[in-house]
Amino acid sequence: MMGKTEQLPVGFMFTLQCVFYAVVSQRWIQLESRISAIIAGLAIGYILLEWFPAVSYEYMACGQQIYWLLTLTLSLYLGLKQLFPGQFSYGMLHQSIGTQNIQLKRTNQRLCQLLQEQTMLEQSLKEENQMLYKLANTDELTQVQNRRFFSQQLHHEWQQLQQKGRPLSVILFDVDYFKRYNDCYGHLAGDDCLQKIAQAANDSLQDSTDFVARYGGEEFAVVLPNTNEQEAVAIAQNIQQAIQALAISHAQSDASSMVSISLGIASMVPTLDTSSNRLVDLADQALYAAKRQGRDRYVLA
Repeated sequence: MMGKTEQLPVGFMFTLQCVFYAVVSQRWIQLESRISAIIAGLAIGYILLEWFPAVSYEYMACGQQIYWLLTLTLSLYLGLKQLFPGQFSYGMLHQSIGTQNIQLKRTNQRLCQLLQEQTMLEQSLKEENQMLYKLANTDELTQVQNRRFFSQQLHHEWQQLQQKGRPLSVILFDVDYFKRYNDCYGHLAGDDCLQKIAQAANDSLQDSTDFVARYGGEEFAVVLPNTNEQEAVAIAQNIQQAIQALAISHAQSDASSMVSISLGIASMVPTLDTSSNRLVDLADQALYAAKRQGRDRYVLA
């Protein structure tokens, strides 16, 4: 058999090699899988016939056929590997794995980039929301809290302190004879005066939960959680002194030669049968009492 194979023309062998290369190179993965299955099946069949004498004696001819088929298949497999070493090596598998790794790395890099972009977008949205929140709750002129924030936060503090049984105080104050100030010095000077007063009042607060809000026009409100009457009076005095220290001239005031303020103070422990509106009403009544008494003073409700 080997002699006949060796006598085959060289041209035929070359043609056979080209045909094998064209077919096998395209379908090696499928072919290799089938050859492996055939080899495994033949090997198992041969081993069974060899291990069981009763079977091997009766089917000796079949065992010999399986042996020669196994030998032929292995020889064919090894011959193909030698004939097409590039197609039957693990190079293609390694190349495929390498390509997949590159694709995975690129995908991972893209995902990391998208995650970073998403994180930056979330941070940007968070900052924009904070900015919008600040704009919605800050008075444009004085840069303290506005009336909207005052109402919401006062209601929130009322509910919190109602549960804790702690006092809540409110101070309302406005600039004495401010209309006269505007008429005398102009609206730009009036705006500058309000800005300075708001900043001075805000700087007089110590607790982080305390805040100043522009209540309307030249009127301001101060909310003081966890603050009793005596403490609220001390804070009102500090605000009054801070504004006096500004020493802003007011030639048209009947209360002082400098810009002054009148203050109304109210304090109470929130309960279920009262509301924050009642606290504001008391502070407002005290403010008007201070004005009736000659201004440039504070009155405790």
